[in-house]
Amino acid sequence: LINAFLILSLLSCSQSKSIIKNTYATYSVHLPGNIAVDENGNNISKADTNFIIYVETVPEKINWNMAWASNYTYSIAANLITTSSFKAGKIKETNEELILKPSEKNELWKLQLIPSENKIQSPLPVKPGGIIFQGSYKGKKLLKKISKQIELSSMPSV
Repeated sequence: LINAFLILSLLSCSQSKSIIKNTYATYSVHLPGNIAVDENGNNISKADTNFIIYVETVPEKINWNMAWASNYTYSIAANLITTSSFKAGKIKETNEELILKPSEKNELWKLQLIPSENKIQSPLPVKPGGIIFQGSYKGKKLLKKISKQIELSSMPSV
């Protein structure tokens, strides 16, 4: 009887659907148009790094809350992408277009990470180059860890 219960429990867990199907973490580095230099001609301008996470999910109401990357806390500006495919940009390393196509029944979200003034401890350790983001679904926390990011080419500043 106990064995039958354990088998049924395992089967029910294996059939539960995952809310997050795929993630694509991207970043691009933007330099200012006029680059400030010191008296020796050394660059003193700081480059801005923009982080965007594309998340393919089941079509459910999800609230995206916070993210952590590079020892910073970020708030999230979330936009639902309603087209069947989306051009995220060109991959810097290969110069190929990054085109995202969610499965027919899924949704694609664009999560732009915005630096937060409040430093909040990440719920999980963040490895260098990694991102952790958090959302909520039906009152429960969703946590997702991403270990690899894709660098996209940035448009030159004018």
